[in-house]
Amino acid sequence: MFNLNNPEVRSAIIDLSQNLGKIVSIIPFPVQNGEKIDDDYSFTDKDIIGEIDESITQEAIDNYITSRHWFMIRWERDRRLAVTDVWAMSDHTMTDKQIAYRQALRDITTDYSSPDEVVWPVKP
Repeated sequence: MFNLNNPEVRSAIIDLSQNLGKIVSIIPFPVQNGEKIDDDYSFTDKDIIGEIDESITQEAIDNYITSRHWFMIRWERDRRLAVTDVWAMSDHTMTDKQIAYRQALRDITTDYSSPDEVVWPVKP
């Protein structure tokens, strides 16, 4: 089964299920019974409410998590570019370092094969 103790995996299972039109929840079993959970609670299959579709595989979960990580990388890249947009205004001449920084930001999604490898360029 899946590593339900990983919150990204739990979230991916729920999101992928919703994309298939299925309703799946992952709620600690004691909570389902109105009990308190311990701080060191470990999720099990008992915590799953509903059925996980057989098309939701570990590979599908991994791909979904990776795509979300890339989404966050692009979001941060766009935020950093927006902060430096003032450099590109017609009344400003960018330095070579500013040009290189903005280009490095734009190249983030093509220069790295995994979002875990991304090293952000240093703003000049």
